[in-house]
Amino acid sequence: MPPDQPERIIRAYLSGKDSPEGRAYFEHWARKLYQDEKFIASLSEQQLQRLEEKLLAGINRRIDQAEAPQTSLPKPLRPSWRWAAVAASLTLLLVAGGRLYRAERFFPVRYAEIAATAAGITRVKLPDGSRVQLPRGSRLRYPEHFLGRPQREVILSGEAYFQVAKNPEKAFVVTTRQAKVKVLGTRFNVKEITRDSSVVVAVEEGRVAFGAVEGGEPENALLTANTVGVLTRGGQVSRVNEEVSNYLSWMNGRIAFRNASLPVVARQLERVYGVAVILADPALSQYTVTLNMGRNQLPDVLNLLTASLNLSYTIQGNAVTLRKP
Repeated sequence: MPPDQPERIIRAYLSGKDSPEGRAYFEHWARKLYQDEKFIASLSEQQLQRLEEKLLAGINRRIDQAEAPQTSLPKPLRPSWRWAAVAASLTLLLVAGGRLYRAERFFPVRYAEIAATAAGITRVKLPDGSRVQLPRGSRLRYPEHFLGRPQREVILSGEAYFQVAKNPEKAFVVTTRQAKVKVLGTRFNVKEITRDSSVVVAVEEGRVAFGAVEGGEPENALLTANTVGVLTRGGQVSRVNEEVSNYLSWMNGRIAFRNASLPVVARQLERVYGVAVILADPALSQYTVTLNMGRNQLPDVLNLLTASLNLSYTIQGNAVTLRKP
């Protein structure tokens, strides 16, 4: 087959010549674009120009057919995921204006949602190559592709550790109920604490902008590597004197803390073991913990923890209470 034969077949298909061969070539190409955001960057200038012309013509023809006056009842429009990928790719090719807006109306982006319900860690690879780890009880919602979107935005409920693929042209944004975290490429942990409506961000590598979700762009605080920030219910961000590693040990299958405040330890035990940990005395918030052990049964962890702090504990139902003896 001549090298340009597939291109001629695809061009004919987009021009209205609906053949099984043309459909097969086009659908193969669209699937590749949908799965690989870097595909566009691999094309030459000549290929990009041809691609833009063919795609725009195909999209415009379908839009015009959908908007044309009907003498009879119109057939329902059934956009496929392949055409959603095509419409999204036009933004990467800088096809702007009313046509693009109308195309996006016809081809909405689909979202995936991952719920970490099982014990252990749920690992997710996002369409841009970023990797996420979720502990039990957390949820992550994200678009099936980031093509044509101004930023790479995901929605988190609970806690997650992110290894973000670098892309200086497109920021990565994590949105929770209270906070928004914006980065270009870094490693960090985000943790919602529903009890007091706060959010904790621990940055292992790189820099992140961190602020309240109501404030639009998260410019309240800039966190650098090896720093921890907390956003409180009032929308203020403050840095706390905590080791970043205290917020990352859950990924390694260990209960490990170094000079961590007791409330931090309590929240981590809640996440790992699915219990509520109550500090009976406000003074216990000043206690610090250094501990490193395997993820044993909860009573084993509590025995070691309370012995090191000279505390006692009781378990009633799903609640653990720590108190002075």
